[in-house]
Amino acid sequence: MSFTSFLVLLSLLNFHQFLTAENLDSPRRTSQTYIVHVDMQSDDIESWYNSFLPTDVAASNHKPQILHRYRNVFSGFAAKLSADDVKTMEQKTGFISARPERILPLHTTHSPNFLGLNQNLGFWNVSNYGKGVIIGLLDTGILPDHPSFSDEGLLPPPAKWKGECQFSSRACNNKVIGARYFRSGDGSRWMRMVMARILLVQLLEILPDVPIYLAMLMARLLGSHLMLIWQFIKGKIVLCQIGGSVRRTEKGEAVKNAGGAAMILLNQEPQGYTTQAEAHVLPAAQISYADALKIKAYLDSTSRPTARILYKGTVIGDDRAPVVAGFSSRGPSLVTPGILKPDIIGPGVNILAAWPVSVDNQTRSKSTYNMISGTSMSCPHLSGVAALLKSAHPDWTPAAIKSAIVTTADQTNLGGNPIQDERFLPADIFATGPGHVNPSRANDPGLIYDIQPNDYIPYLCGLNYTNQQVSLIVQQRVDCSRVSSIPEAQLNYPAFSIVVGSTPQTYTRTVTNVGEPKSLYNVQIVSPAGVVVKVEPARLSFSRLGQKLRYSVTFTRSAARVKSVVAQGSINWNSGAKRSVRSPIAVVFGR
Repeated sequence: MSFTSFLVLLSLLNFHQFLTAENLDSPRRTSQTYIVHVDMQSDDIESWYNSFLPTDVAASNHKPQILHRYRNVFSGFAAKLSADDVKTMEQKTGFISARPERILPLHTTHSPNFLGLNQNLGFWNVSNYGKGVIIGLLDTGILPDHPSFSDEGLLPPPAKWKGECQFSSRACNNKVIGARYFRSGDGSRWMRMVMARILLVQLLEILPDVPIYLAMLMARLLGSHLMLIWQFIKGKIVLCQIGGSVRRTEKGEAVKNAGGAAMILLNQEPQGYTTQAEAHVLPAAQISYADALKIKAYLDSTSRPTARILYKGTVIGDDRAPVVAGFSSRGPSLVTPGILKPDIIGPGVNILAAWPVSVDNQTRSKSTYNMISGTSMSCPHLSGVAALLKSAHPDWTPAAIKSAIVTTADQTNLGGNPIQDERFLPADIFATGPGHVNPSRANDPGLIYDIQPNDYIPYLCGLNYTNQQVSLIVQQRVDCSRVSSIPEAQLNYPAFSIVVGSTPQTYTRTVTNVGEPKSLYNVQIVSPAGVVVKVEPARLSFSRLGQKLRYSVTFTRSAARVKSVVAQGSINWNSGAKRSVRSPIAVVFGR
């Protein structure tokens, strides 16, 4: 596996937990699955891995067992071990780390229409719909006969495809061109993704006027269900407050089991205006925190409150869209604050996606879909955009593709106003990152900030990782004492994330011309409040495609007093009215 491919995989891992043997507080002799990383010191992989297994197990009721040997991404194995076994391993030469296996939820989807991708028009057509680009997906398995994976009308895999289908031949086709398992015998679950056109819908039910009762204060958790007082619930619309350890659909099940007619879910302040369409077992509606306050006030104003839930059809084209959801991950990065997070935002709420089972218990149905929401639902959108860009620009590196996406992102919603957060207030840079992905603009960015694989080594050494840790990441021997390490903000990244103190900071960037051969770019600086930003030179003149030019940026804290600890701005390189290459600036004020 190439180093570049490995860097992509790193985004899926929490490296601080990945590199240390932690969380070993289970009973000392109880076995569980651990992911063990070792230094490769032998060509005989099987014997080398086996040498780490403890041989003295007389006092134990279990026998250490290797479940899977890793051969490509890293050197190590998965094994059934006790905490005592791990302690013994730590003394062996070549041991790097061991961590307990964790099962993480997966959320994916796809919806081109909202991204401005239309059949036979624009970028989607120009990119040839990503023809020939192969996308790899890490998941817990797929349901091959789901209609989402139909290969009707698709050509065979490209000649460069060297993968295989480790399951039955019918599990793969011209759409799912390969499948491999992580561990022999591991039970497959289902991939939560539709690789097809997706519709955004909102589900509500029609109900006549019926009495409602505020039951949220009379509910208590018992096991995985809510016990509700029957006589107050039967035949009524029940108000349930979101929160606690009970899922929203489970609250509905409890209401239905208690005889309730319907349910209204009340957002709390952290959810704001973020609402999620879900497959409830009874008529239900989720309302914003602002509306929840109004309903509570209404309940206090009358002794016989009534309510009606009306279905008004699917509503699309809301001028506020896109809105950052309350549960969307926020920056800054705690691990590497010099890299702006989030990287980009994309659609991830109320997405119709493939689902392994029928949500209405129709066991014979294979056309199973569900409404899914989650931060990582944006991942397939961005993966699809990256595939289109790779198809349109085969010579672009992963860093070049990311640069194009970052520097062309939208900062405004459909109404032309700044993108808002879950409170319907302007979202800050640590909620939006560079902004919302704009695939068509990303296809023609004008300039890109490129990064070659070896450029990451000085960056990683600058993060104070050990030689062993850096070597594990880049899959080659590295001695950081012989590397000129760089601060995080010096990486040739298309954005700036700075902690500003009393001392000025200067960083350089190199841009590559991928627009017009002869082009002139003038800098436009939008300085964050409380910071003076200086760019030299102020003009970049290109004479050919592929030409690289460098500029420097100096950040100096101004004498002006600022109320916030965070500020934002941008550096824009403008070439007439056609192109504007925007690098966002995030500033955190230090002491």
